[in-house]
Amino acid sequence: MLVWKQLEELGMNLECVKRQSFGARYERTSKDQVLAQRILDGRLAMSPHPEWQLPQEPGWLENPFKDDNWQFQYHSLRWLDPLRREAIAGNPRAREVWERYVRLWISSNPPGTSPTKWAWIDMGDALRTYELAFGLEMYVEPPTWLVASLTQHVRWLANEKNLGHGNHALHQHQALFVAASILEHAELVDLAILRMGELVAESYDSQGINEEGSISYQEANYRWWNEALRRLDLEGIARPTWAAALETAPESLAHATQPDGTYVRIGDMDGGSPAKIKSAYTQYVTTAGSKGRAPDDLIKVYDRGYVFGRSGWGETERDFAQETFFSLCFGAQRKIHGQADGGSLTFFANGYPWLIDTGKYLYGRHPMRTYVVNRPGHNLLVASGRKYDRTVDITLFRKAESTRHFEAMTRDTGYEGVLITRRTIFSKRGEYLLVLDAVSTDEEVEIEQRWHAHESSSVTVQKTSAVLDNGKAQCELHWIGRNGSLGTARGETKPYNGWTSTGWRKNKETTVVTSTQKGTQLSFRTVIGARSAQDGTKSSMRRIAAGYLEFTVHGRVGTEYVLVGKKGAVISDHPFPAEKLDAYFSEGKENFKIPAYDAEALFSSLTPGISTVDERRVVLEAAREEFKRIGKTAAHRTGLISGMIDIAGNDLNLPTELKDEAKSRVPLISWDQNHPVSNRGGKVRSYASRSAAAKDTGHRGIQSYRYGSLTLPVATIPGHGSTLHVSFHGALDRGKYSLPRFERGQSLGGLGINQLVFADPTLDIDPDLSLAWFLGTASQDLHQEIAKFINERMKSLGLERLVLSGSSGGGFAALQVATFLPGSTVVAFNPQTSITSYYARMAQKATDAVFRGLDVSSSDLSQRLNVAERYRVHDPKVDILFVQNDGDAHHSTEHREPFLAAVAELPNITTRTITESWGAGHRSPNSEVYLRHLAEVDLRPLVDAMAKD
Repeated sequence: MLVWKQLEELGMNLECVKRQSFGARYERTSKDQVLAQRILDGRLAMSPHPEWQLPQEPGWLENPFKDDNWQFQYHSLRWLDPLRREAIAGNPRAREVWERYVRLWISSNPPGTSPTKWAWIDMGDALRTYELAFGLEMYVEPPTWLVASLTQHVRWLANEKNLGHGNHALHQHQALFVAASILEHAELVDLAILRMGELVAESYDSQGINEEGSISYQEANYRWWNEALRRLDLEGIARPTWAAALETAPESLAHATQPDGTYVRIGDMDGGSPAKIKSAYTQYVTTAGSKGRAPDDLIKVYDRGYVFGRSGWGETERDFAQETFFSLCFGAQRKIHGQADGGSLTFFANGYPWLIDTGKYLYGRHPMRTYVVNRPGHNLLVASGRKYDRTVDITLFRKAESTRHFEAMTRDTGYEGVLITRRTIFSKRGEYLLVLDAVSTDEEVEIEQRWHAHESSSVTVQKTSAVLDNGKAQCELHWIGRNGSLGTARGETKPYNGWTSTGWRKNKETTVVTSTQKGTQLSFRTVIGARSAQDGTKSSMRRIAAGYLEFTVHGRVGTEYVLVGKKGAVISDHPFPAEKLDAYFSEGKENFKIPAYDAEALFSSLTPGISTVDERRVVLEAAREEFKRIGKTAAHRTGLISGMIDIAGNDLNLPTELKDEAKSRVPLISWDQNHPVSNRGGKVRSYASRSAAAKDTGHRGIQSYRYGSLTLPVATIPGHGSTLHVSFHGALDRGKYSLPRFERGQSLGGLGINQLVFADPTLDIDPDLSLAWFLGTASQDLHQEIAKFINERMKSLGLERLVLSGSSGGGFAALQVATFLPGSTVVAFNPQTSITSYYARMAQKATDAVFRGLDVSSSDLSQRLNVAERYRVHDPKVDILFVQNDGDAHHSTEHREPFLAAVAELPNITTRTITESWGAGHRSPNSEVYLRHLAEVDLRPLVDAMAKD
């Protein structure tokens, strides 16, 4: 049982007052003198409200703006703090006025009998407790009336009947801790800490998500809780175990940040960013990737009601701001600062937010507040004339993810007698949303599907689509099948319709795009962010079997086919056959079966230019049977699928199961040199061995040969002079580019020098890999193999000098290959130097695919992942030019600098760095920059060619 001390029994720790006097609006600022003078002049301004003439003797019932928040702040007395701070700085007038208003408030508002509820409202009581407690510092001997009032506040806060919920309770617990510490009441200090622990357990789940239902309050609570922990630290109290619950909160804020560095608006909020949160994750998203670290996941599902998805983190030389982002809400709709937004979506693409949520506007009664809080203010279905029950939870009853898509499905029963489901499918390559809304009811109902465009966008409604245009880019909403009656609303007030909040009591007109249908069984099928085909054809749908729909969608990188069935969704580059559709929805993950043989064995009996069509057909059929037995994952990892594509060449049919793979990876072996295969890099000439390929110096196009389970392709550009230039590519957008990819071949091809442009065959072993650093396989060190080819080519040509270049992962490959080519020069643009120091999402994916569970810390394997380690073992003679973007802190601090430190004592390594400004994040140099820095290492033919231009 709590034992209350008498006033005279309490201590008074004024040093504690000084330690604890911090927090929002309680700290010294450069504007304190001006702020204090304004109050001394009788003018009260509490943001975000207008200024008001402060009476000499308030009655404490004032409410000049008819605003709840104003009354809340007024009774908190926090607005007096500039006077307190100025009094401590030596202004006696400030203390006099502070005392007068505080004593007037105390005498007019006894606890329990105050004439207004705002006097002792939860959280307001805590803020006022701070003001009283911190005010003690103005006195050598604190006056009895102030200590008595502070004690009265402590008793109030200690009474659990007076506690609020969520962050209001947190402020109350903090204030109790502060005041009890100052008054040296140990039992109440312990009570405050105990309550904090209980509140953390109630407020946070295992994913670090707070209960309040707003992204802004997710951030605010994180800051407030860290403020509470700082208060414990200052009193020498060890951090309780519950503090660990806060550790994952910053990552959630990074996931909730759009590519423009601002928060997606969900719940009570009008904007903001995580710029003030000290975390590598939040630093990354607020600096466009130039500093900090990206989270590992592209799509994150938080059980408390959020899905955040994006195309990337800007770490593959694509601008962070140009990534695509979406959010989906679900779960409880009566959260403390949440809204009736279950099932609502937002969408960001091409650098701009297109579909938005509408914010908070204010706390209190107003038609605009009613609009933004309830269903009409969100991107949802609204039933005309029906009352919605916000106590209903929106369930997320399906979520699935593959290399091509993410799918989420929500269930909503908030309208009595009406079932609403929303199925959201995000194409990872096409970067569009396919939204399938379904309504089922026994009685006819009118349903309006609503989409809020960003306020900067104009909207043009066409027959089956709406085009959003902000003058710089466009985003299209397209309805497939029965699209209902399309319309728009903007800036209406009877009732409010077509608005978005931009701040406290501030709003702007925006356009709501609507599709309206009547009936008992309704479907809305909407594609967001897709495009029309080159011939103007829009997305379409066909019913290919009972329970199956196929959508043809023209996305960012071409046409995709989305098969939707009861068991899930599948995306392909080809139309789906009407038969055996269930096979596309096999349950569970594919088991990795041990193959009977790999692609190396597959090719053991085949030789380009010699093997007949019949011989290849027999091997291809055997490979198909093995593929059917072991499945796609194992077939990719062992090189079987790319091997089958190469065996088929341009004259044999691939199994129908490999249609998609054939589109993303073209054949790389010409079996008949008179009828070679070809692609964007030119005609392919294939060889039985590395030496045979290296010695054929006159071919302009692609050369290929088998290297273990891989086919190694290199684009060869014959030229003049004594120097050979070799380049490597970095990460590839697998949706945009098919394999092989020969980067910068065209921009470098006309400069008259001998060149080799390598494409990474490691990407063949996993269709989801975008970056593999030319690692090869577990048993095949591709860096050494490429070096051997280069060495033999130089001998065949009689060349004297070698320059290797690459950007990002291509720079890593250039540095690694140089190990085995003494005397070479490397030009590396923002390279990785240690794969394990790169972003885990990409590094782990590559090492898992290549090394398949082997211990990569072993000496032989770790050298392949770390350039400096390999250099220490082999001590090669290499001259390195680092070209560094000053907006890419990660590659400077995590790669270049550690590498330079590690090789500083190696006598044969010479390095220099050129730093330039290309913008924030991991950016790729353009052709002009690339050529200019090749000239820095005396590639004289390049200089001559540029001079001629």
